[in-house]
Order: sequence, then C-alpha cells, then structure tokens
Amino acid sequence: VLTFLTALFAADKYTRDQARGWEKLPPGRQRYDLILVGLYVTALVMTIINAPFEDRLFYTHRRVPSYWSLAPLSGGFAGDLDRYLAFNFVRQIALGLAWAMASGHISLVTEAAAVSQ
Repeated sequence: VLTFLTALFAADKYTRDQARGWEKLPPGRQRYDLILVGLYVTALVMTIINAPFEDRLFYTHRRVPSYWSLAPLSGGFAGDLDRYLAFNFVRQIALGLAWAMASGHISLVTEAAAVSQ
C-alpha cells in the first residue's frame, strides 16, 4: 500500500509541477520529477510481481518452518526464490534511490539557476 501511495504522490507532484509550467521552475525539475516517478513505479511493479511468491513463502514457512535449511530445494522453488530475491533487490534499490532524492540527499535540480516568475 505504501509503495502505491508513494508512486501516486510522485505522479501528483509531477502533474502539479507541469501545471505550473516547467519554464517557471528550476532547470532540471522535470527530469527530477520523471526520475522520481519512474523509481517509485519500478518499485511498485516489483512489489506486484513478488506478491504471489511472498504468499507462497509465508505458507511454506507455516507448513515447514525450517524449509530454507532443507537440501536440496526443488528446482522450481529454487528458481522462483532466485527470481524473488532479484526482484526484491531491484525494489529496494529503487526505493532507496527515490527516498534519497525525495529527502534531498540527491539533487538533480540546480536551484541557483531558477527562472524568476
């Protein structure tokens, strides 16, 4: 739910900035907003893709709490687990970068060259 809301709020910020007119905003603001929306949407897509396997992991753990220590894991399950871990890594990187941008730790906008209204 939180990933959906952050993607929605980033898209809302983009549309509000677009309504103000890009020429009235600091240079680079459009690029900044697009990258932010892209990162949050990427995280949302990764979350949606991973949701069914997260359910599978939950119920597998409920049935066999030490399933991860059993060797070997079935081929299908091991492949799904590898894909889940890769998508989850992408999701975490996208959310981390988006957080850093939104909190001001990464800035792509040059405020000094802002165009006066």
